[in-house]
Amino acid sequence: NLFNVTSFCSPVSSSTCLSENSMMAFRSSSIFCTRDKPSGVLSSFKSFIKKMGLTGEASKEMRTSFSPNCKFASKDELKDILSRDNVSFYYDKLSDMFAFSYDESCAYVAEFSGNKNEITKFLEGDNKKYTHGLKGFIAEMLTYDVEIKNVIFDTEIGAYLLEPSRKSYDIEGLSYDYLNISLTDSAKSGDQISLESMLETADNVSLGNFAAAVLLLKNYEEKLMDERGCTELFNTIEMP
Repeated sequence: NLFNVTSFCSPVSSSTCLSENSMMAFRSSSIFCTRDKPSGVLSSFKSFIKKMGLTGEASKEMRTSFSPNCKFASKDELKDILSRDNVSFYYDKLSDMFAFSYDESCAYVAEFSGNKNEITKFLEGDNKKYTHGLKGFIAEMLTYDVEIKNVIFDTEIGAYLLEPSRKSYDIEGLSYDYLNISLTDSAKSGDQISLESMLETADNVSLGNFAAAVLLLKNYEEKLMDERGCTELFNTIEMP
């Protein structure tokens, strides 16, 4: 029996399917099998995939470490950041720290308890905000009698709308799969993060990286939503 392969796709997007010409080349490569010799075909198919440069190993080599300039915000810097529109934020309960970013090349970290009035004003204000995992943050902030308002984009909800069957929507995995960047261990990559400003969560990832990555994920997901015609659904139904 002819070993007929119709498609080979990544789990993220059908755009990564083998081209029709590639599959024709594989089908015409005189690979035959019988029911008692499947291993030979599998080996041949793996060799074909490797030859076409479509192995997972090659993709991993293309991913780069994401290292925005992260620092602890001074009072003046924090005041300036929190007065802006289109700011992303991320909160880590364990360290009681917030991270903010308005430019993916930099992020600012501030202690919540030491800046509660300023941060509360930002969270409850009319500033347009972005985050990842909004529902969890809403629950956390309610314990401090803080109501988060005017978050117009949650990259976790956006990813769910785009990939409802995905197993996990953590920001590290989404950044890895969507943006080809790794948020892990970037604090070890050089001088971009100073020793005094280094703040890592329990999983050894700089908190500031999360806030900056939200901006990149937002742009990526917005583009896909627009292409698929589901922006209105996201804005009117999915967002809290």
